[in-house]
Amino acid sequence: MSLICVRPGHPMGAGANRLALYAPLSQAATFTGSATLSQLVAGLAGWWDASVPAGLAGIGATPLPVWTEAATSIIDLSGNGRNLLPYYTTATAVPAAGSPHLSGLLGGAGFPSPAAGLLQPALDPTSGWQLQSDLTAGTAWSVYLVWSRPNWRQGTNADANPISLLTVGGQPVLQADSKGGASRLVLFPGSNTPAILSGAMTRRHTHSILIRYSPTGGADVWLDNAQVARAVAPGSAPAGATLLLHDGTLQGAAQCWLHEAAIWNRSLSDTDAASVVSYASRWNRGARKGIYLLFNGQSNAINYTLNDGAAALLARGVAWYLGALAYNVLATTGGSSSYTMQSGHGLYAVSSAGYPGSFVADPGDGSSPAGWALGADGLADRQAIAALPAEDIADICAIVWPWNETDSLRQYGELQTFQAAALRFLSLTRAMLGDTANRIPLIWWNAIPYGSADGISMHRQVVKTLAS
Repeated sequence: MSLICVRPGHPMGAGANRLALYAPLSQAATFTGSATLSQLVAGLAGWWDASVPAGLAGIGATPLPVWTEAATSIIDLSGNGRNLLPYYTTATAVPAAGSPHLSGLLGGAGFPSPAAGLLQPALDPTSGWQLQSDLTAGTAWSVYLVWSRPNWRQGTNADANPISLLTVGGQPVLQADSKGGASRLVLFPGSNTPAILSGAMTRRHTHSILIRYSPTGGADVWLDNAQVARAVAPGSAPAGATLLLHDGTLQGAAQCWLHEAAIWNRSLSDTDAASVVSYASRWNRGARKGIYLLFNGQSNAINYTLNDGAAALLARGVAWYLGALAYNVLATTGGSSSYTMQSGHGLYAVSSAGYPGSFVADPGDGSSPAGWALGADGLADRQAIAALPAEDIADICAIVWPWNETDSLRQYGELQTFQAAALRFLSLTRAMLGDTANRIPLIWWNAIPYGSADGISMHRQVVKTLAS
């Protein structure tokens, strides 16, 4: 661990006489060698690494200098000139693009979708990758693949179907269950005796796979660091067009990021297989987390989250810094009984200005806000949270209040009541999220000039007091 400094020789404070510390993001798990895959294992027929932008090709087939440019292929590093090409099933194709920080400091390639209303990052359901050379029947081969799934399949009527990670000649060779499945990873799913490689494929994950196949010996498989199958016979010898992260049907994309892939026109030896497995540990594999932000408030919050799109940008930035695989926000309005924001509503009613508000309900009897219950707004907020899948609720890592307009119309004399009411609603919200230790942080705007001078001063003083 190292100190964070605001300038040379001056550490950053983190409150309560603590100093801010940092640790570098992990770029490699256990692989510490400097050798490339082609140096470790000879005879590559193709090798594609999207961990850095230079692994992607842009217009003119030149390596990309930065992540933000569109990609036309993933460069073949084997020297055989067979770039990995996008595979599209629609004429209105989504351009391929790279994304950083998907596995530690390493990135990947995919097809980001602009479709609205999807969990982020959304990836196109029609696009995948195709090898320029087909696998032929009666021959041996080995395939290595590293991928990340940020979310279940979404946006189509095939969302409950498995995702195909490797398809040969229109037949899935490797599949993973999607939403509603049994969390399996299956080899040769179309055969009479498919092999279940894993029963713990989470919604969000990063994994590596190595499959070596021979017509006489069948397939041996390594998932991450462990061998999980031996001598598995397919129903028929895989042959034909070879797709990665797509099953060849109209909306058959796996909606995953591709990190790295390689192919050999031979069945690797045990020694070579061990080298590939060791090399793959450069990737952070296993179950992955997402970043979810909860937004409460009134007009400020609605404009920030829904109209300006800044909330999603904030969530994406937090995910980028932390290396999370997905990022989303819970910010809704306009519902009758389920919403997190309501235009013109205060934390509780603003009697001096005639504005409503019932995130916590003031009973009007002079009682302490520490005992106030949720009002209609607070119950709607609880309903919006409860409607999320449990795994999304577990991803909520911050509560954000772009919240000051209506409440800055209060009288300065409400300071103690408003401060106690804010703490009460924060405590009730944390309870909705299962945060019994009060660890989920609150991010609260320092009020911009909107209401009266007294109201703005009161609001800012409450925020400052709670923050300190």
